[in-house]
Amino acid sequence: MGAIRQGRWKLVLEDERVRGLFDLEADPCETRDLSASHPAEMSALRGELARWDADVRRANMRKNPPRSRTCGTTPPMEGT
Repeated sequence: MGAIRQGRWKLVLEDERVRGLFDLEADPCETRDLSASHPAEMSALRGELARWDADVRRANMRKNPPRSRTCGTTPPMEGT
């Protein structure tokens, strides 16, 4: 599940499918899905969320390189 908010709009996705687009100024309890009547806002927010996700994935790949095959083995003790 993912969500993004920009200004008055909030888009909620579940498994890459739109769960709802909400106008938080008019509907703060998120009871009316406006995705069908506001496709431009939905598309823009979905694009922003995809860009953010790609940026986070790239950042994590730099910080967490793959572990070597020897990870978890105990190195030999000195002097033995």
